[in-house]
Amino acid sequence: MSGLGVRLSVVTEHQARGETAQIYAIIRARFGIGFVPEVFQLLGSRPQYLQVLWDAYQSVFEGGVLAREVKELIAAFAATEAGCQYCAGAHSLLAQMTGASPQIVAATRARSVADMPVDDKLRALMHFVSKIDEAAYQITDDDTERLRDRNWTDAELLEAIWTACIFNAVVRLVDTFGLSAVGQFSSGTPGEE
Repeated sequence: MSGLGVRLSVVTEHQARGETAQIYAIIRARFGIGFVPEVFQLLGSRPQYLQVLWDAYQSVFEGGVLAREVKELIAAFAATEAGCQYCAGAHSLLAQMTGASPQIVAATRARSVADMPVDDKLRALMHFVSKIDEAAYQITDDDTERLRDRNWTDAELLEAIWTACIFNAVVRLVDTFGLSAVGQFSSGTPGEE
């Protein structure tokens, strides 16, 4: 295990040079929180992977037809279902920071769809997300038709599916590395690997 509590060495912000430093600067500026979230630092030793992850993140959260808070809820719930404490906590915090309603912020902390304080339309979408998380191969035409019957458009469904799939990949990356908490790298010494 590295000195930062993850299984592989990473390039921290203090260590970043060249292309990695440039991408980190873009990420830091975009988040406006004074640091690069650890999930991105996991891939700092391979700038091409880091760029792909950053592009995927932006593809989810920059624009689109689904409200940002719905996408944060999907990301947090995919993490919760996978048992990824880092991602669940990060997206609950991001939902709050980006102005999500109190109901959505509470929903990001729910352990199940049944516990989410959301309306029936959003609850149906979250049941669908849960099916993506647990058994996407079992999704049928009836599943998408039921969502259309609740007035979810194909464009909204595509974004929901994309968000769930991206965050299923991210939680596996985070869990494989052993990243467990927001701020985990802040205890590391500059230059430590």
